[in-house]
Amino acid sequence: MDWLKAESSLGESRKREVNMLLSGFIENQPKTHEQYLVEINKNTPNTATLAAMDAAEKDEDSYGPFDDVSALMEALNA
Repeated sequence: MDWLKAESSLGESRKREVNMLLSGFIENQPKTHEQYLVEINKNTPNTATLAAMDAAEKDEDSYGPFDDVSALMEALNA
C-alpha cells in the first residue's frame, strides 16, 4: 500500500499516534560518536564563557548597581 494512501485513510488522532510512535523510534536510535561529541560540546562552555565566569567569580569587570535603566543601557552600549 502506498504510504500517502495509507496516511490519508487514517484519522487525525491515528496520524498523531503514528507520528509519536515513529518519533520514539527515531529518538531511541543508537547515537554515533560524532553525535555524542556534539552533545558534549553543547553543554561545555567555550573559552570566552569560561573567562567571563572566572571574572565574575573574582568580581572583575563588574559594573553597577545602576540607578536607572538609562544608566544601565549606557553601560551596555559602551
